[in-house]
Amino acid sequence: MPSTMIHLVVAYSIRRTLCITCDGEFYLGAIAPDAVNLNGKADKELRYKAHLRSTDFSEWIKNVCDYAKNHRDLFISHRDYFSGFLTHILTDIAWDQVSQPLLFERMSKEGVPEYDLNIKKWDELFFYDSIAVKSDIWKNSIRPELMLAKADCSLTVSADEVNRARDFVTGEKFIATDIKPFGLVTDNMIKKAIQKVLELFESIKVALLVENTKTDA
Repeated sequence: MPSTMIHLVVAYSIRRTLCITCDGEFYLGAIAPDAVNLNGKADKELRYKAHLRSTDFSEWIKNVCDYAKNHRDLFISHRDYFSGFLTHILTDIAWDQVSQPLLFERMSKEGVPEYDLNIKKWDELFFYDSIAVKSDIWKNSIRPELMLAKADCSLTVSADEVNRARDFVTGEKFIATDIKPFGLVTDNMIKKAIQKVLELFESIKVALLVENTKTDA
């Protein structure tokens, strides 16, 4: 799984491709599934439900596709927020498929043993976040829009939980860590995740769903 800022950077990068009209609502959806972890890491059942997750990638993608189709009315009425929600889950899939292996390879070269990769990766991801929150994209584009957004419908996570997650992510203490990792997350990993997310949108016909939404408007 990628970190919060990776989710938001991916969302920022594809918002125009998805014809998003309210960036803030899109960004809010892009952090929504992780709201279940606001009070600490949620148990596996809650996390999997929030992310429509399966350990099998094909089944996971099918879960996302089925959820979009089964909630078409909600998708139409809350298009930007719903699109962000889908983006979050597809970014999880994309990261695990194409980017995390690259990160693990770099970590292994730095001497991190295989049994420690899944734990130590968070040091690298949180370090990336600590750098990303200093960027102009975060300070001038993502954060101001996200602060104004409000979840007014519940998906796999309640609207209240998502709004509280928004307040935490946009707060001053969002990233505060003394961790000193290697700094191994690269722009190339982010780019590969972005490319894969857009491919996944096409493969599950969400792009077609968006077109239908425009026709219905």
